[in-house]
Amino acid sequence: MSNLVNNTPIEDFPEIFHHKVFTILSKHSRFKSNYSSIRPNKFKRERNIISRKLRKFKKKKQLLIEKKSGNIQIDAINEKIEALMEAYKKSFFDEKLCEEKKAIDKIKTDNKYFFAYAKKFRNVPSLPSILVDDAENIITDPKEIADALQDQFRSVFTTPGNSSHNDINPTIIHQLPDLQITDTDVINAINEIKPNSSSPKNDIPAKVLKGCKYNLCIPLRLFWKKSFSLGSIPQFKF
Repeated sequence: MSNLVNNTPIEDFPEIFHHKVFTILSKHSRFKSNYSSIRPNKFKRERNIISRKLRKFKKKKQLLIEKKSGNIQIDAINEKIEALMEAYKKSFFDEKLCEEKKAIDKIKTDNKYFFAYAKKFRNVPSLPSILVDDAENIITDPKEIADALQDQFRSVFTTPGNSSHNDINPTIIHQLPDLQITDTDVINAINEIKPNSSSPKNDIPAKVLKGCKYNLCIPLRLFWKKSFSLGSIPQFKF
């Protein structure tokens, strides 16, 4: 799996690593049905490809601008960038439609999945039900709570431009040394995970991580090393 890190774009590694682990488990584990349905998110991979193309065209555009090339070439690149942006938006929209359709199909067979999906879109702002004022008196009336919060906001608010922070000249005291991660560091981090820790339905179980830590520590160490060297840390979300 070490070659996986070297031959894979950093943005794609979490998803491909996740899929690779489950593919191996499906061949050697008795719980094959739990892993056989796991597939990489095609929409996310599609957007990662689009993102790489966007970065490529933007760099090419910047070089043309620095060389003061003709507007025809720059306009052609701008059209390609706009087309990629539309493709990125379409991929995101299609993914949301797919998730919504899956949630609707689950209403009869797994209503918990549907309500968990619907709950993500709840956005009901509410005031705290109880508050304590400066005199340590308990406030429960909504209007009094709103007034107290407004007074607190006024006490800390400052008009932009009146701050004296612009006069401060920060100086760098020291620079962070290069971060070195070893296989032992990865293994120790995995050891801190409790064996019975719960994990999402389609995520790698804690027992698998702990049981395969000596095999998984190498690709994980190489991933973090490459990630820090590039200054990019993709999210492990599936």
